[in-house]
Amino acid sequence: MKPIPRYDFPINIRPYACEVDKQVQPFYEGIIEVTLNFHIAVVFVPELDKTVSCLHQQVPDNIDNVNSEREARLITIATEFYSVTPNILLAGQEEVIPSSYPGTPDGLLFYVSPQEFNVFSQELTGLSQRIGRVYNSCKISDIKEYQLAKFILFRVITSRHFRSFDLQILGR
Repeated sequence: MKPIPRYDFPINIRPYACEVDKQVQPFYEGIIEVTLNFHIAVVFVPELDKTVSCLHQQVPDNIDNVNSEREARLITIATEFYSVTPNILLAGQEEVIPSSYPGTPDGLLFYVSPQEFNVFSQELTGLSQRIGRVYNSCKISDIKEYQLAKFILFRVITSRHFRSFDLQILGR
């Protein structure tokens, strides 16, 4: 579906494991993709064992050959434009993840507290049950009281690193 700029944009929620081959799906368990206005993915990635500084040095050369949860999480953060992960020491901060592909925009990683991430995970689980199938959606205004919606509206899309093209798609 081609996105039309919408201030009250739809969101879709799906397990990231739906995007990968069956044999590596278990490594992607717990990673959730939230798509804003059918175009902008914000991926929620469970905790890594440390910060992702020097991320590209930690990602395997062959990103299709995933051998662990940690690799799956690192690959997801390295290949998505917007990611969220818990980190007690870095909560409230964001990190620009340099692209390793020429001509591709850098990524942006938001750190939240483990407690915030747990709330988001619970809300995402409830929403995925409420919304239903993969291609169903709800509007951001329908969930404005959720911590997830507040985080997206007041932290993610207000980041100075959020791409201007993506802001236009969200009617901003």
